[in-house]
Amino acid sequence: MRTQFQKWRTTVAGISAAVLALGAAACGSADENAGAEGATRPFDTPSGQVQIPVAPKSVVALDQYTYFGLLDVGVHPKATASGYTDSFAVFPPYAAEYAKAPKVGGSMEIDIEQVGAQAPDLILGNKFLSLEKHKIEDYQKLAPTAILGGAPGEPGVAWPQWVIQAADAVGKKPEAEALKKQYEDRAAQIKSTYRDKLAKLKFALINGGGGKWYLNLDESWGGTILKDLGVQFARGGVTDKSNNTPEFSIENLDKLNEADVILYQADYQGKAGPDTQQIIDLPAYQGLRAVKAGKSFPTGNFYALHYKAAMAFQDEIEKILKEY
Repeated sequence: MRTQFQKWRTTVAGISAAVLALGAAACGSADENAGAEGATRPFDTPSGQVQIPVAPKSVVALDQYTYFGLLDVGVHPKATASGYTDSFAVFPPYAAEYAKAPKVGGSMEIDIEQVGAQAPDLILGNKFLSLEKHKIEDYQKLAPTAILGGAPGEPGVAWPQWVIQAADAVGKKPEAEALKKQYEDRAAQIKSTYRDKLAKLKFALINGGGGKWYLNLDESWGGTILKDLGVQFARGGVTDKSNNTPEFSIENLDKLNEADVILYQADYQGKAGPDTQQIIDLPAYQGLRAVKAGKSFPTGNFYALHYKAAMAFQDEIEKILKEY
C-alpha cells in the first residue's frame, strides 16, 4: 500500500510547476493594525496575496509541514489531516496531540466539509496538497487560505522555509527563526567536531516500496538535514542531481556497498514498515559491507519535517559519528 509520502513523490513535480505559474512569493508582510479586534494583514503566497487574521484563533492545518511546524512554536491547530502515521512522520512528543486532533480527511484527499465544520478563521496548506478536487477558491469561501511552497527557485523539499512561513502566518515568526538558528548552530558544531570522519564516510538513507528500494539523496526529506551536516552521500551511481529519490530493483542492492553507514526508514521504536523490512531481510542486504560492520541503523527521523524533529535527527547522526 502506498503511503501519503510515496504519493507525494510521484506528484510533487507537477504540483510544483502549477504553483510556480501562479506568481512569485515572499514570506509575509508586517502588520499595521495589530491591536484591532478582527484586524487582518496582507500575506504573500505563490498563488497571490491574501488577507489573513492578525491573531488567528482557529487554524486548520491541511499538511504535516504546517501542523508540526506550528506545534514547534507553541501553536495548536484546531484540526489537521490524517495519514501522517503511515510513514512514521509523527514526532513522539507530538504523538498524543496528533492522535486526538480532529481530522479533515487524508492529506491528499481533504474533506472540505470537515474543514468548514471546524469554523476556521485561517486555513494553511502546502504545495503538496491536492488541489484537483478542491481549488484554493473553495477553501477561501470558508476562511482566509494560504497555500505555502512553490516559490521560484525553491528546492523541491524546502521544509525549513515552509515551517517559518507557517509560523509567520500565525504571528510566530521570531520563535521559528530562533529554532532555525538553534538548528543551524547545531549543524555547524557537528560539522566542525566530526570533520575528519565526515570527509571519509558515505551515508545512504533508504526505504522500500513496491518490491523496490529507494535511495534518498541530499534534497530529499531527511537528506536535507544530512546535507546540512556535511554528510557525503552514497549515490548508487546516480549522477542526475535533480533525481533525489531514485528507485532500484532488489537485484541492485549491491550499489549500497558504496555506503559506510546505512539508515533505513523505521518508526521511533526502530521497527521498519513491511516494505522496508522486506528489503533489509534479503540476504543481499545482509551481505552489504555496512551491514556486516554493524553500521545499518533504523531511523524514525526519515521524514523529519520541522525543526525539532530535525534536531533529533542531528543527535542521532552525532551518536553514529561519535561511535564510528
